[in-house]
Amino acid sequence: MSLYKNVAQKGDLYQTIPIEKSNISNIDLIFENDVGVLVDQNNNSEISQNVTIYKENLSSSIKKGSILGKIEYIFEGNIIAETNLISSTDTSRDTLISTFFDIVKRWFNLVK
Repeated sequence: MSLYKNVAQKGDLYQTIPIEKSNISNIDLIFENDVGVLVDQNNNSEISQNVTIYKENLSSSIKKGSILGKIEYIFEGNIIAETNLISSTDTSRDTLISTFFDIVKRWFNLVK
């Protein structure tokens, strides 16, 4: 008898990763789609994951929904499902002006 197993929900957080030269220091990777699989409930094999992060897409300017990686679900050596890992928010490149204002803002927060 097969059993449906939900392994990921669209919009759920997968992982937070650091990015450089951006207005934020980390970005959340979220699932692009719902992922569910049918497994034989009498089979005790585990579902494993293979994750690929596209480092070349981790620039300082990222649009919300940009594909930053992929996750594959593997059962008994076969890929049974996959979905993209996408950015949860927009980022922009740090500029000299934005860095200056960030330093001033932090300084005022210390003085309070």
